[in-house]
Amino acid sequence: MENNEEKITVNSIVKLEILSILYDHEDGIYGYEIMKIMESKLNKKPNPAQIYPFLSDLNEAGYIDLVDVGERDKKKYVLNEKGKRYVEGLFKRFDDIIEAGIKTKINVCLNCGCKIYDGGVKANIDGKEVYFCCEHCKGNYLSGTHE
Repeated sequence: MENNEEKITVNSIVKLEILSILYDHEDGIYGYEIMKIMESKLNKKPNPAQIYPFLSDLNEAGYIDLVDVGERDKKKYVLNEKGKRYVEGLFKRFDDIIEAGIKTKINVCLNCGCKIYDGGVKANIDGKEVYFCCEHCKGNYLSGTHE
């Protein structure tokens, strides 16, 4: 039997968003609804040619089940257990990539040790630039009353 997992390539934000939507809709979702959600999130109307072939690939790979095929051959797509594991693994890999990218932008408060991504207070101590999460921590550190 051919390994269809190798055929699934998530190389665009559209495909990642489809997987995210499927993951968030445990009871299943119609292709048209996927397109509407994507349009509202991405502020751009997605092309059905980007959506339905990928859903078909996911089905062939055994990641989704088709349920409630109703009027006009309308299909409801449900991420099955194999698909959930695949998406969770994919999200984990993306989390690792994003974490590596922002790690260099995170500072640590010299007083309380909390992580600072945005904002904070800079100070120059003994010629070295240091960071505090707030003026309170900066004041405590400089006065010698560390928390």
